[in-house]
Amino acid sequence: MAEEVFVTRDMNTAEMLEKYPEAKELLEEYGMMCTGCMYAGSETLEEALAIHCVDIDAVIDALNEKIRDDR
Repeated sequence: MAEEVFVTRDMNTAEMLEKYPEAKELLEEYGMMCTGCMYAGSETLEEALAIHCVDIDAVIDALNEKIRDDR
């Protein structure tokens, strides 16, 4: 059975954090302070991760794993 996917590249960053508040801590570990960023409402998660030069696939995978574990 395929693992459930909660977070995708094209999600709006602010909406993702509103829906999955547990993602905040993990993003902060990657140096992303998205909850206080004025661009979070207008950027996709992929755009935000690219700006911070982090591995997009690794972070998305980690976010989904964290959300699955927390549920």
